Amino acid sequence: MKEIAQYFDDISLSEELIQQITLYLKDIYEAEGKFYREQKARLRKEQDQIQQRISKMYDDRYDCKIDETFFQKKLKEYKDREFAILQEMEGHAKGDESFHVTANMVLSLARRARQIFESSEVEEKRQLLNFVFQNLELKDKKLLIHYREPFKMIKDTSLLGKCPGMCR
Repeated sequence: MKEIAQYFDDISLSEELIQQITLYLKDIYEAEGKFYREQKARLRKEQDQIQQRISKMYDDRYDCKIDETFFQKKLKEYKDREFAILQEMEGHAKGDESFHVTANMVLSLARRARQIFESSEVEEKRQLLNFVFQNLELKDKKLLIHYREPFKMIKDTSLLGKCPGMCR
């Protein structure tokens, strides 16, 4: 276990670097938030237009300006687009939440990965190994480690002794 634990040292980040990354992530989040608000406004506007068109179509149908076949066809088109808009809005919300959860987990792990690993129970260690590494191999009695992203980037950067390109 100690042999595996040492690999967690390769993805350990200093508090200073974590603060730089946190500032960078805040900048990204602000830009992403602006983009999300713009997209949400655009989607709401389109959704409102669809509702207005459906309402007008009902009026046109009751006034016999359009036939039933055309009405049903257009209603289906509008409802399908409305459903797609709702899915897109939901996707934005889920992506936003996922970004925060992942960023917090990665930074927390980068701060205390070895400590977390060494103090964990067997099942927790297995989950942590699966989260950080991919394709652990034993070749000629030697453990071959392959990090998952973003841990690979953290390891590569820490070996260079440089701040990642994402830092200010």
